[in-house]
Amino acid sequence: MPRIIVGGRMKVVHTGLWMQAGDTWRFTAAGAWGGPFGACGPEGRPSGLGDLLRFNPCAADAPRYCLMGMLDHDYATTFRIGAGADHDFARSGRLVVFANAALPFYWNDAGRVLLVADRLSPAREADQPPNISNEDRTMMVGAVGFEPTTR
Repeated sequence: MPRIIVGGRMKVVHTGLWMQAGDTWRFTAAGAWGGPFGACGPEGRPSGLGDLLRFNPCAADAPRYCLMGMLDHDYATTFRIGAGADHDFARSGRLVVFANAALPFYWNDAGRVLLVADRLSPAREADQPPNISNEDRTMMVGAVGFEPTTR
């Protein structure tokens, strides 16, 4: 099962995982992150001062700092992961995840969550794009970069 560490300061994290149309994946996450007004888990927290100042998060229908996913940077495919969710993919693409925070303010966020992804439906080898592998690996994502490592 792929495991990805998602840093709170990262605007988006490229997981390296290919999601195939028709597949169902189970995501679970744990950890803590947040901004200067408090920390929370991957399920996020109710908005507060940010709403009063109109610093809206990327996905307005999800809690602030909720762990979110999308395919290929397409916000039309955004879905909520939080502390855990099963998701059926209607189209194929590369999974990108992010903390649901206001775009200009990731620089003052801190913490990280561990995301575990598990494909529930069988993979079809012919549907995998070249040079993409969903084998078990750990990816460390820090505030300054991306460093994949294989276990």
